[in-house]
Amino acid sequence: MEHSTSPAQEGSEANNTILLPIFNLIIPSRSNSPLQLDACYFESAGLLDESCTQEQSDCGLNWPSDPGFQDYEPPLASPQPIWWQDSPPVLRKSESLEEQLTRALCQHAHKESKGFLPLEKLHELVVEDSVAEALTTYIPGLSLDDARSHAQEICPRSMRAPLQPSFRRMFAILVMIQQPQEILTFIRHNIADHDLPLVRVRHGNKGAHELRRKTQPHKTLECLKGWSPFLVNSFEEYQWKTSARRRRLRRRGWNRPVESICFGSTLFQTTDAPGAYLTSETMPRLKPTFAPSRPQVPQRRNTVPRAD
Repeated sequence: MEHSTSPAQEGSEANNTILLPIFNLIIPSRSNSPLQLDACYFESAGLLDESCTQEQSDCGLNWPSDPGFQDYEPPLASPQPIWWQDSPPVLRKSESLEEQLTRALCQHAHKESKGFLPLEKLHELVVEDSVAEALTTYIPGLSLDDARSHAQEICPRSMRAPLQPSFRRMFAILVMIQQPQEILTFIRHNIADHDLPLVRVRHGNKGAHELRRKTQPHKTLECLKGWSPFLVNSFEEYQWKTSARRRRLRRRGWNRPVESICFGSTLFQTTDAPGAYLTSETMPRLKPTFAPSRPQVPQRRNTVPRAD
């Protein structure tokens, strides 16, 4: 602080008047900050010495500074990553059963065909867990225990049980046309995988077509009543994607196990493309020959002499 006197006070020194000191106080802009008094005032008043100053610095009394002063230092950047400050990371959602089945479709050798679902992919994707999850998603109010019970009916553990039909292929078709909840109606009417493919039959004189069992083309399926023509056409299209016929092609002299490939609407087996399916690129290199199922024996005609 600076001590100053006015001219009137200097003129009155002879009258032995009392001089009053004038203090210049610096008021900070922030009301919450303590008063910033000059240190020379405290030294002149005997209230501050070197020991006190050293003791205060050792105690770590650091008052928050005002941002308006030049000695203000901005805070250091946070060591946390940027995504933690803004928003949490977005985790990738797992694919639905419909997306997995669609991605597993393989292309036919003919480019105009829309592909087929390999049998091993069908058994790999359509399992009890995925079926139960799809049922609980599309059927509101269905309990988890009921969903698991239906999943066991759809995916039987034993494929050779004659009294336990499988609905795995049927459920895959309904999932790909976004109607998996209809599988309960198919189970109720016992329309299983062995009824596939359903045949198209014209319904009366209306011009509309229906899908019926190939063994009972005259009988209307109750589970398909109320379906729109779009759903009927979609079901017919996707049933062929899961119903590829199998035939075997071998080269002469080859007795090893063969791999399955597809040519057109028929699923063949050959050794030219192990572990892969036939495409438009590999088809020109494939020239298998049919192997006879059994050796052909020339038949002899029994001639009976005619009596004269």
